[in-house]
Amino acid sequence: QLNHSNICQIYELGKIFNSHYIVMEYIHGKDLLQINNYFKRRGLQMPLEMACFIMSKVCEGLDYAHRKRDHNFQELHLVHRDISPQNVLVSYSGEVKIIDFGIAKVSTRLQQTHAGVIKGKFYYMSPEQAGADNVDQRSDLFSLGICLWETACGRSLFRREGGPSNPLAILHEIRTRPIPRVREFRSDCPKELDEITA
Repeated sequence: QLNHSNICQIYELGKIFNSHYIVMEYIHGKDLLQINNYFKRRGLQMPLEMACFIMSKVCEGLDYAHRKRDHNFQELHLVHRDISPQNVLVSYSGEVKIIDFGIAKVSTRLQQTHAGVIKGKFYYMSPEQAGADNVDQRSDLFSLGICLWETACGRSLFRREGGPSNPLAILHEIRTRPIPRVREFRSDCPKELDEITA
């Protein structure tokens, strides 16, 4: 039901024997993780204008998904729950698409996630998601903020040398560690952008 220029279109969902599959539109490009790594390998930082453009397009796609209503005009309260650089595709023609709504949660679904079950990539979770609490659309925005921070700073926020490798320790750190300001790593970061990611 999601039809937006910043969301990868899903054409078919199915199951063959015990394996599920998704048929999606083909995006000729790279994901944001690959793009960030490209800059990192060359000792460069992505221009802030480029980082902000990509994230603004992700915001447009998320805003559409978060406001989505069903055929009876009831709000779906859709939460992606896995916003991460791997799930943001940038085509060679400049399109930005969110992919993988595979673990998205809709409030009206009959089969809810069991309490205490954590879904998503550890390093991009909101504190609520890391604590297996109930999450809403704000959790996606927190995850998007991590993506923006990492893209602007050219480094990982929670995945770092000397940081915890135990999943429980990582989840604890996500819930308790203060987030450094972008300006600590990017002197060219405007005050407004620094405050958005704080």
